[in-house]
Amino acid sequence: TLPNSQNLPTQRAGCTTVSIMDHLLVIGGESNAQEDAYSVVEAFDVDRGEWEHWGSLKAGRHGTQAFMCVGTVFIASGSALRVGGNDLASIEMLDF
Repeated sequence: TLPNSQNLPTQRAGCTTVSIMDHLLVIGGESNAQEDAYSVVEAFDVDRGEWEHWGSLKAGRHGTQAFMCVGTVFIASGSALRVGGNDLASIEMLDF
């Protein structure tokens, strides 16, 4: 467990994660704080022990999965609304 000072900046559930280089990406998710799923992409730099904002998805989503293929992170489908509904068929790509 990380110390409280390194907690995730955006508290959420239903997010997806993937590692890239020396960072752990936390993508999307949902919470009671808003109706729409989160589009935020946050990255934990494991060497520095700090969080960074790495942009946003075009469509907020939760209940999805991320995977890495040839240097690109893909995030497929998911739900655009908290607790489900408005299922997405789109696939987003994040290049780093």
